Amino acid sequence: MLSFASTISATAFHYRNIQNKPSTLLKAIKIINERNSKFINSLQILQSKHFEPKIQSSKNYTISFKDFVKNKNPEFQCLICYQNFPINEGFKCSPISNSVNVLKHLICVTCLKGYSHNSCFEGIVGYGGLGLKCVEPDCNNVILLSEFEKYINEEDYLPLQNRLQEQCIIDAGLADLVTCSECGLKSCVDNLLTFFTCNCGRKQCRNCPRIYDEIHEEKTCQEMDFRELPTNSLETKMSEIIIRKCHQCNLAFVKNGGCNKMKCSRCSATQCYICREPNINYNHFCNCNLNELGHGRCEECGKTCRNTEIPEELDEIALQEIQNQYNH
Repeated sequence: MLSFASTISATAFHYRNIQNKPSTLLKAIKIINERNSKFINSLQILQSKHFEPKIQSSKNYTISFKDFVKNKNPEFQCLICYQNFPINEGFKCSPISNSVNVLKHLICVTCLKGYSHNSCFEGIVGYGGLGLKCVEPDCNNVILLSEFEKYINEEDYLPLQNRLQEQCIIDAGLADLVTCSECGLKSCVDNLLTFFTCNCGRKQCRNCPRIYDEIHEEKTCQEMDFRELPTNSLETKMSEIIIRKCHQCNLAFVKNGGCNKMKCSRCSATQCYICREPNINYNHFCNCNLNELGHGRCEECGKTCRNTEIPEELDEIALQEIQNQYNH
């Protein structure tokens, strides 16, 4: 079984300063695209002169961690099941910044296996795909895969590897990264292009999973949605109105309170809950007449989305329009 390198001091996280696509990162994309490929050492992907080292070796914290467990027969309480276990049977999180976090959070072997299984396809993993995110909500540390990989269930090993590799690419912040909906191949495509041709031969729209044919060439993705309306079930279209999907990792979600600037719980991508525009910040929303809860374009700033407006009202209007189209 291949494993991560034990030393991580050379690993770094300044992805967004990448210029001209470092060959190491493109190599990672290539390997992820190979089905049934051998496990790629994600640390080697990140070890490049293009990145600024920020992760500290876990050896640097040996003394401070021993100070944390001074008693003769130390035990810890698992943060998931709340049972007590010998300290040497726990898995602790490791810092991913220059700041020394003396207090480590630990979980037991059984809970680690369940946590690993659940992280294969959903939930947040460690930044850069180095392992699992610490179970303590306010802690940004990572439970490194190199420290627990031999304990996870065999059937979870490859799926977890793939999940962490996907996260490595996501955190690189490549704006021109696209994914073929047919074979899953990832590649970098110029942002000026409206479509791309995958190695499998599929000619696909870069903004939706449709084939980019002569019909789609003359219509926007939204126009294609309405064109295909009669061929889709009413239930499917109603679900698409209510349920949002992350533009980056395709995670489905529905908002339950809060503002309309959404941040994905899996990959941290942002998007507007009203119009679903990706990669937004708060200046996406109209700040005129903050006490007004109406809908539509603002006459002052021209923006159509408000951070405080009620999306359920807009969804209800869209649902009624869909039902009217089917009834006629």
